[in-house]
Amino acid sequence: MKGFKPVLGQEGRDVVWLPTPTAITLRMLEIARVGPADRVVDLGSGDGRIPIAAASAFGARAVGVEFSPGMVALARDLAARAGVSERVRFVQGDLFAYDFRDATVVTLFLTNALNLKLRPALLALPPGTRVVSHLFTMADWLPDERQVLDERAIHLWVVPAEVGGHWRGKVGPMPAAAPGPVAPFTIDLKLTQTFQIVEGGALRDGRFIGIERLRLRGDELAFEWVQSAPDDTTRVQFVARVERDRLIGTVSVGGRSVPLLLARVPEASPGQ
Repeated sequence: MKGFKPVLGQEGRDVVWLPTPTAITLRMLEIARVGPADRVVDLGSGDGRIPIAAASAFGARAVGVEFSPGMVALARDLAARAGVSERVRFVQGDLFAYDFRDATVVTLFLTNALNLKLRPALLALPPGTRVVSHLFTMADWLPDERQVLDERAIHLWVVPAEVGGHWRGKVGPMPAAAPGPVAPFTIDLKLTQTFQIVEGGALRDGRFIGIERLRLRGDELAFEWVQSAPDDTTRVQFVARVERDRLIGTVSVGGRSVPLLLARVPEASPGQ
């Protein structure tokens, strides 16, 4: 739409147009750790400044989804002026109808209510996908990171894998805190999950072990426990990647590691 000039605060389909300041745009992309391998999708892209910055400053490929045809035309013109038309695409349409399942980063400057409406689709994205929002939150899905720049909040979520339930596998033989390996043992994890917040316990050969620093970020699950031996106490580190119904990773102690493979234990059917 040639000659289109947006007006600050003009009405759109879902929100009014309030452009994101340049410093906030860059910080959003920095906190999401955007790089050349990423595909950034900006929902409600306005004049296209976030997708254009993702391409020009971070080397990513980007898509902007915007309902206003005038805004889309303006964004395409600005992308051409910035020399990033080959890496940036703008789609005129409803952000709730757009299929963004191949995004590695999703950026938002909408409202709390619209973020919440998008939340089921965001949580269905592959674990590790990053979602970053200017100002607005996701209700009880708390951000993994929050920064404030020029009195404006920026929130980052990393889509979590599903780890709730019972996991079991064998570990070892593994290095001991004292000289000599520890015989192989069975480990059971029983976890509960609320978004990326995970709680639970572990059993080693059927006996409880206290685990600490339990953390889930995307598809990586990590925790520690204390292994005691005569005249020594050592922290054991557990790090695994979630691959559907398997946890694949390592158990490390004293600078040495052994492979780890745990499988999800199916829940018993009623009556079993």
